[in-house]
Amino acid sequence: MIGDTINLQYPSQNVSGSHFGYTVSGKALSFGTIIALAGDYYYKWHVDGCPEMISDSWDSNTTRSIEAAKDNAALLSRDEGNILDCLLRLIEEQKNIASAALQNGKDPAQAYHETGTHYDTEYGKCVDPIRYLAVSLCSYDHFYPDALKAYSAVHSAALQAAKSAETDAQLKEAYFLEAYGQHFMTDLFSTGHMRAPRRILHSEFPLSDLEFSLAGLFNVWPGDQCCRNQHDEDCANGLWVTNALGESWAAYGDKQLLDGRSAKNRQYAVQASQMGADEVWLTFDTRKAPEPSDFSALKKVPTYDSAIGASNFVPLFQRNNQNNALIFFRQNVPQRASSDARSSITIPTNYTDWDKLDAQYDKSGPFQNMYVFTKAFTSTTRFLHLGHYEQDTSILLASAYGNVDTGELLQYWSMQSMSSTAVKKETQFRDWLDATSLGNGIISLVARQSLGSQQYAARHTGLMVSQGHNGKMTTNIQWDETLKDGNSDYTPGEILYGNFDTASTDLTMIKYFDIQTKPSKVEAWSLTPGNTSSPPKKYQTDIPIRSSVNFLLAYKLNKRDAYSTLVGYGRNHTTKTSYWYFINWKDFYTNYFMTEVTEPNMSAAQAVLSDSDSGRLIRLFYGQRYTDTKHLQIDVVCPLRDEINQSVSFSGARSSTFNVTWPAVKESSYMLWFLNDVDSDGNKDLVAYTSLDNNQDICVLVFRGLANGNFDTPTVSPIVFDPSKGKLMSATFMSPMKTFQTNYTYIDKTTTTAGIMAFFDNYGVVGARIIAPKTSKGTLEYEFKGQNPSIAGQKSTTLGNRPGTWMRLDRKMETVGLLEF
Repeated sequence: MIGDTINLQYPSQNVSGSHFGYTVSGKALSFGTIIALAGDYYYKWHVDGCPEMISDSWDSNTTRSIEAAKDNAALLSRDEGNILDCLLRLIEEQKNIASAALQNGKDPAQAYHETGTHYDTEYGKCVDPIRYLAVSLCSYDHFYPDALKAYSAVHSAALQAAKSAETDAQLKEAYFLEAYGQHFMTDLFSTGHMRAPRRILHSEFPLSDLEFSLAGLFNVWPGDQCCRNQHDEDCANGLWVTNALGESWAAYGDKQLLDGRSAKNRQYAVQASQMGADEVWLTFDTRKAPEPSDFSALKKVPTYDSAIGASNFVPLFQRNNQNNALIFFRQNVPQRASSDARSSITIPTNYTDWDKLDAQYDKSGPFQNMYVFTKAFTSTTRFLHLGHYEQDTSILLASAYGNVDTGELLQYWSMQSMSSTAVKKETQFRDWLDATSLGNGIISLVARQSLGSQQYAARHTGLMVSQGHNGKMTTNIQWDETLKDGNSDYTPGEILYGNFDTASTDLTMIKYFDIQTKPSKVEAWSLTPGNTSSPPKKYQTDIPIRSSVNFLLAYKLNKRDAYSTLVGYGRNHTTKTSYWYFINWKDFYTNYFMTEVTEPNMSAAQAVLSDSDSGRLIRLFYGQRYTDTKHLQIDVVCPLRDEINQSVSFSGARSSTFNVTWPAVKESSYMLWFLNDVDSDGNKDLVAYTSLDNNQDICVLVFRGLANGNFDTPTVSPIVFDPSKGKLMSATFMSPMKTFQTNYTYIDKTTTTAGIMAFFDNYGVVGARIIAPKTSKGTLEYEFKGQNPSIAGQKSTTLGNRPGTWMRLDRKMETVGLLEF
């Protein structure tokens, strides 16, 4: 429990929070237990409406607010209603359920949720049904901004007690008050309490008029149920938050405390608890209390402004600061990534209007699929998520994902940091085509900028991304240039980077352009080495390509080459001929040499990979465009270069055909191909990740690499999920965004580079799933390893999307703006 690991100082000794030993009804309570019990069960209540809240008078009459704080804390110290034994039993039961879930590989949040109704009922019986309901319906002091005021009042009472204390027993009373007050303060580390407008989301209905059963506690109060909806959604999905100390982190909420991804939030909540207790001791020791504006624990809690920040998903409800009679409502409930999907409505004042809003949410996907399976994992691969501020597309948002270190709570993969920066504002539409990391923090963005009247220009933007401490990151514009490139008639295609000149070491950007009526072409653009502020400059020589290509890749014909060869591959559907193009520049990109190799081919290839270590090119045929959908063909091509005239040739492909025994038939079901020595036997294996349109039938194929360079029959690993562990490891609503080869760290600290990271859209929030070999060596079998279905509540919007017809292929749409960093 939060509070049990802190240190409490006394004149003669220090005591841990777990051994606080405050006696109530003969029971010695820990500091954390008092935090847990406080305002949820021991708080004043009325049958016919909300009583005076601790927070009510804080701004106008601090003394009265402090008295209210002490009055409420006294309910716990004297065990009002003799309910303590019953409460402690239920708390212990729920604690055991969570512990058992973790030990058995289950998601603790799902385990809590499955028993939620049962324990709501049991707590109601324990406390007294009407009392339990009355306190729940008037829980203003548990939500921002009232929780700040409630803690301030109780903390002030604790400081007053500490200032006048003369004995350890009297100081213990001050610590008791502090623990009571920390219930409200620690609530502010739960994302469900940060931005829900609790006082607005409330239905007046006197309990004295009600005949009810505990089975549907909130059904008669749909306004309060609307608050519960937002509370639960924000808790489950998390938010990226910042405190007054400038620290930023991924926070989650109730039922998520034991999730690995909540470790940093848990760490900061414990630190805030320690800061509050330390302030009690310092006041006792010095006889001086700080001003409320200097309360240290409140500087640690997340701010409201950060909780409604631009990168966080759109809240279900939000106060309208321009008009107190209105409230924003996310009208299109499943669209959590855009505030365009919300409306400003008059705050309901009657049962019927609140009930309509509640019913609309109850039918939605985010409600019905709220608790997506979560399992913490670690990966040393970092990713950058680029998007833009929805009301102003000239503001770029950057979020970094990777391992987060929490010291004693170890590591977990989540959001590390974020920043924003402004790019040049344009009046016309732009289409982002590519985002690539060039190393050393430099990110190259390429867009097609509309000039109007079907004219377009090239847009090049360079970012310098520097990651700091405590969730901080800076993003600076290095270049941002729009220039006419004469390509308005062309369709833009693949963009890649490398050095393709035999005499140069300069990094070069290659752009491919396609057109129906004349040859396609490639352009080369220089990136000045060592000068990170200069935009790309186009070399004069464009290279025409006789046939359109579907694949463009950088490849070393000889692993000793200091430069790469540009390889293009495509097929002419009319002549049923395949074309290979091997291109290099010379004399610092003033001249070039190109070899065209043709082959008769009845089918279009669906993937082409290069292996510079062996000099192989691997070509794959499969799917509905292949002559036989029940088979998959792998060609291994080994080009040779004539070192005198630089021409390239090969004598033909070595082909292998395999029966398709896995469910993927469509070309678009194949999300990723890569080469990796998965089982560490010294030969590179060919790996594929497939996912059907239902986003649930997922497989990993591993074609074992042979010593002769060919591949053997694949090991097929259906990624299935044990239903006894939970649910929603995958689901139709988890729309794929982009899939990467990645690193994965096993529990025994061994690693593999053959992991697969699949990013997906979870109702407008970005999530990620990791799949990896069962062990780091000796196996080709893959399995599910972990999932963060909502990375700090970040919107799934990016810079844009590449269409499924990109480079004339048939693939799933892929996002632009998610990249390895």
